[in-house]
Formats: sequence, C-alpha cells, structure tokens
Amino acid sequence: MTTSSSGGRASASATARATAGASTTAGATRRPYRRDIDGLRGLAIALVVVFHVFVGRVSSGVDVFLLVGGIFFFGPQIRNALNPTGQTLIQSVVRLLRRLYPALLVVVTVTLAAGFAVYARARWAQTAEDAAASLTYRQNLHLADQGQDYAAVGRDVSLYQHIWSMLAQLQIYLGSLLVIVVLAWLLKRVPLRFPGLSRHWLLVIATAASFVYAVHLHGTDQGWNYYSPLSRFWEIGLGGLLGIWLVHKETPTRLAWARWPAGVVGVALIIGTGFFLDGADQLPGPWTLVPLAGATLVVLAGNPVADGRGAEGVSALLDTAPFQTLDRISYSLYLWHWPLLALATFQFSDVLGNRSTGVQGITATLGTKKGLAIGAAVILISLVLAWATEKYIETPLRQTRKPARAWLPSRTAVKDAVSHRAGSSSRW
Repeated sequence: MTTSSSGGRASASATARATAGASTTAGATRRPYRRDIDGLRGLAIALVVVFHVFVGRVSSGVDVFLLVGGIFFFGPQIRNALNPTGQTLIQSVVRLLRRLYPALLVVVTVTLAAGFAVYARARWAQTAEDAAASLTYRQNLHLADQGQDYAAVGRDVSLYQHIWSMLAQLQIYLGSLLVIVVLAWLLKRVPLRFPGLSRHWLLVIATAASFVYAVHLHGTDQGWNYYSPLSRFWEIGLGGLLGIWLVHKETPTRLAWARWPAGVVGVALIIGTGFFLDGADQLPGPWTLVPLAGATLVVLAGNPVADGRGAEGVSALLDTAPFQTLDRISYSLYLWHWPLLALATFQFSDVLGNRSTGVQGITATLGTKKGLAIGAAVILISLVLAWATEKYIETPLRQTRKPARAWLPSRTAVKDAVSHRAGSSSRW
C-alpha cells in the first residue's frame, strides 16, 4: 500500500479487512478485536503520505500494511475454509472485490480526467495505459515490465505508481484463497496426525521460500523484487503466522512492564526505517526485517495481560480517535494522495524531479515555502476526499451480512450488493 502499497479501517489495508469477515469454525470462541492493530495501520498510512509528500522516499508504511494484512487474513480464511458452513471461494472473492473495486474505479476515473486536463496530449496515452493497468489489477507487473523503479514525486512520474502495492497484495490474497480452499478440502478427507501443524506448515514454508526469493532478487533484480507478489508474499505470510500464533497470546503478569518499552522501540524502528534506509533500493530485502520487527513489537505490546489490565503506552495511543480515523479512511487515503500529489507537482513546477539520497519530496521541485504550502494542501484535500469516499462509496457498498453458503450468487445476495445499505466495520 504496496508504497511504497495500499499500503478502510484498514492497509494491507482495505484488502485485509474485506477478507477478515469470514466465519469462525463451529464452536470456536470469538477472539476480542484488536483496535490497536487498526491504529497501527493508521500510523502506517500517515507515514506513507508524509514521506511521499515531504520526504520523497519510501517509508516502511506499506510493509507494515502487508504484515497487518496477513494478521487479519490467514487465520480467518483458514477457519472459514475448514468450516462446513463457511463462505465459498467465489463468495470470498466477491466480498473482496466488492469492498475494494468501487473506490479504485472512482479514484482512477476522476484522476484520469484531471490528468487529461493538466497533461499535454502526448502524455495521454501513457496515462490511460497506467489507468487501465490499475483497473485490471496488473499495475505492479506493468511497472516491472517497463523497468520503472519506484521513483520520488516529480513532473514525469505516473499518477498510478502507488497502486502497485495494493495490487500485489490482492494478487497474494487471491492466490492464497485458492490454495487455502484446496488444502482445506484435502484436510477434510485425509486424516493427519498433527492437525494443528498441518494447517500451517505450508504457510511456514511459503513464507520462508518467499523471503529467500526476495533476498536473492535484491541482489539480482531489485526492480522486479520491489513489485513482485512472490517476493512480497513473505511479509503477509509473516503477519499471518503472527496472527495465528502470537496476537492473542496472553502476556504473563511478570512481563507486563515490558509492554511500554516494546511499543516505543517498535514505533522507533518503523519510523526510523524511512529516514535511514532507501526503501526503493532495500525493500523487501533483508532490511525489511527491521520495520517488521518493530511492527511485531507493537502488536505484542498490545497483547492481553494475565491479570486483566487494559492497554497502555503505545497500544493505548493507537486506540485513540486520530489513529482509528486514519485507519478507517486508510484505503481511500492511499488511493487519493499520490495522484493529487503528482498532479500538483506537475501543475506548479517546471523542474523535472530526480533521484538522490536526500530529501526528494514536493519541496525538491517547488521550493521549501511553496512546497510546504502545496504539500499541506494536498494532504488536506486527500483527507477530505478519503473521508467522503469511505462514507459514500466504501461503507454503503460493504457487505452487511453473511450470505448463505453458495457457489453462485443468489438473488438475495445480488439485491444486497446493489442496495447501498450502511456497511459494517469490515477491514481492508
């Protein structure tokens, strides 16, 4: 969201939220929802936007999105697949696309029209090609095929460069859904000696293999490494394992004191990554472990304590209104901020942007005073548009109730999909 992609009350983003609504296995205990993890996603989108606008470098925001997306994706989907009354593969995909596609379509359509109004005719074909690649969920592959490295904002940058991350995330989800359904079918028919291990061993292997692949590509083809869903899978897979094994694990009372420092160190690692590493050149290679370790510390800092005490420190902060609001609009905010930034940079500057190791945000092309003013305006307008998109497009079209299990959409499901009912709090 990847940003770097997207990175709803999202990250990894609206996508993970759209998939987190699967039913639990019959008889399973409903786990308490972790609002602090939503707040972590709010922090991630804030980093993505601020770094894009004012720093011009890749933060770790998208990588945090991917980890959080895995937390909310794999556990629920595995339980859903093993549940005889759970949603079918088609229903899961429909829910996912229903949650994500309308906002994407609106943003791309509006910004494409704006691009035609601002750009010279010679640039229309490329802009339209990028828009088409985004709407067909292949922008990350399109950018990789063109050999385009992820660049800082400038007059010549694509309006839809940022969409690569949410597309890579969606490609991972769709592929994983298929594998989960097939594996669940096998598990129901082939008795296994260690069922707990057998449900997750493939995720462990796939995560490790993806990490090895990312490390290899980092040294051979960093451009493809940055955009590829195969090299990005390990970040989501790691989040899935974290969600399955550790997110709801109780912290012993004697270790409760460590939640404060763990949360602070975790946030420092997440924020510091964008300042000390060039994410476009280093992620998702081995250095990605730094911000993901930070995100893991933040998540563990919010785990329940054996004596029943509530959240504190960073976890309590992430549960406050500002971070929860950013989380709620994170998907739309991710979609809107980059094309608005690219259009503003083009409109108000006649200087071509360039890659360097220093600050490359909007002030690099507009100057400090003008850049700060335009950059702040871009953020403000993005926030307003994201709020409106979430309220009037995302929420009304969100699935409001669990349909009966079916392999083809029923008349009731179709009617519910077009009725624009107020949505629930499903996540991306």
